[in-house]
Amino acid sequence: MRRLRRAMSGRAAEAGLGAVRRVHRQHRGRPDWTDLAPWFLGFAMAAGVVAAFDWRFVLLLPALVWAGLACWVLLGPIPRVDGPRRRFAVCEDGLLVWARDSSSAIPWDALTTPDWGAKRRVVRLAWADGPEERSVFVGPVSASRDLGRAVERRGPVRASPGPRLATVAAGMAVLALVGWIVQPWLVPAVFGERPENLRELARLCWRQDRPFERAAEHEGAGPHPLVFFREGAGRPQLATTGEGAKRPAPDEVELVACSYPAGRVSDKPIKVCAYEGGLRTESFQGRHRLDVYEARTGRRVGRRMLTGRAGVGECAPAKVVYGEPPYDDRLQGETYPTMTDYQSALQPFITP
Repeated sequence: MRRLRRAMSGRAAEAGLGAVRRVHRQHRGRPDWTDLAPWFLGFAMAAGVVAAFDWRFVLLLPALVWAGLACWVLLGPIPRVDGPRRRFAVCEDGLLVWARDSSSAIPWDALTTPDWGAKRRVVRLAWADGPEERSVFVGPVSASRDLGRAVERRGPVRASPGPRLATVAAGMAVLALVGWIVQPWLVPAVFGERPENLRELARLCWRQDRPFERAAEHEGAGPHPLVFFREGAGRPQLATTGEGAKRPAPDEVELVACSYPAGRVSDKPIKVCAYEGGLRTESFQGRHRLDVYEARTGRRVGRRMLTGRAGVGECAPAKVVYGEPPYDDRLQGETYPTMTDYQSALQPFITP
């Protein structure tokens, strides 16, 4: 583009037209909307696919379609109505018509009355070249109104601020829309993630490499707000600030405790229940691992081993099973520690 501008400036100087002030580029013109009708179906299908990921991205489709049409209009091949694509360089002392393999220098005083289109847009330029009259097709060009004003006044004119202001406003609106769309994942990716609810903190029970970088920092004297998940999923079994029964806000939590099954105390069942048809249930005293992690870093700060209850209640009077007897399978299960056991094990982390 700079090379082309230098070439036009050199040609204008040779022809005595002075400095190039502005260049108007020929383009395809506005599309015929009837030709775009088949594309509306494609647009609707694309909107449906995009909405399946995030409905907010659908709001970007009109801007992308508009940008695509603008690129096609400005950069796409033009119909060969009157030769190749031209550029009309408005100079101090005339107009330079530049094509791929030719150029014409037109002093302002050589211009004759042009053919005008709607809204004072130049359709065809005419000028006197010695004894003969010459003309060139203009058609759709960039900033066509400004070119018409320059031809009418026989000299360079100031660029109209309206199109540029509209372009800047549209660009800012699109940037604001893009920022609103990408903010939910861009901000956590750049500045770190902050838990929005207590359930989200359960992620640390299986992904310590994805901590919440904007969670509360675990430092200083207690109490240290903590949430506890049994087997790392679902609602927290315990959420405390260490001050009575007050529940912490998600961004106040410093520690996340997780309980995992860790086998059995013994292979000998503590309770066996037999039912008709050969059905048998066995209960074992379970062993559980309790790990405590920092919400901000994912670093493990402690581990405790707990045992489940040593006994279970009476056998249920009946069991619902599917299929016909005899039942050869044995239903087995392990006991869990009591909530009191968990609280006792976690208390040193909450109020050290």
